[in-house]
Amino acid sequence: MNKIKKIIKKHLDIISIIFCATSIIIFSINLFGHIDSWTLTTIGLCLTTMGITFALYDKDNKPRRGFEFVKSDKRKSDYHHIPTRSTTNSAGYDFYCDKNYEVKPNEIIKIWTDIKAYMQSDEFLMLDVRSSMGGKFMLANTIGIIDSDYYSNEDNDGNIGIFLKNISDDIQYLHKGDKIAQGIFIKYFTVDNDNTQKIRKGGFGSTND
Repeated sequence: MNKIKKIIKKHLDIISIIFCATSIIIFSINLFGHIDSWTLTTIGLCLTTMGITFALYDKDNKPRRGFEFVKSDKRKSDYHHIPTRSTTNSAGYDFYCDKNYEVKPNEIIKIWTDIKAYMQSDEFLMLDVRSSMGGKFMLANTIGIIDSDYYSNEDNDGNIGIFLKNISDDIQYLHKGDKIAQGIFIKYFTVDNDNTQKIRKGGFGSTND
């Protein structure tokens, strides 16, 4: 169902043109073919209405990007907090710690946020640690890239995981509710001869094959 919704949203203009063109064909058959059919007229009017509705639909009102909680059966903790920005000009949305952690030097911890992100097909969410954690932590994979098709995947419903590594020489402490990372939505581009057709089915690490 989600795939169908994405296809409809992406090709809304084309769908409206098809509806309007089909209605014109039907009216033409009715008029020039001397076929007096109320059924054809009704179908034509319905398609015209639908085509005009799609054409006039305000795309700016469509969901563009944001955060949601993952499904309850995919959640890892009882603490859930939608990412927020600290100020009106902040580029990044802060992710929050789900519980208290004691992290030893060079130790890596995995924090599942129970948050998923939706966005346009040509965008991704970049994750990095907050500047306030510099010198203490780094992402274990150096930087996080959340693709648009990671959203609501069949494996974990798009649950965003943050892997933190203690890069200091001291034990570091994280507390429930601490801001631990930030996510920035970024647009990307593809090359002219790109012909990738593979569809994501899995979750974390599923595109490594």
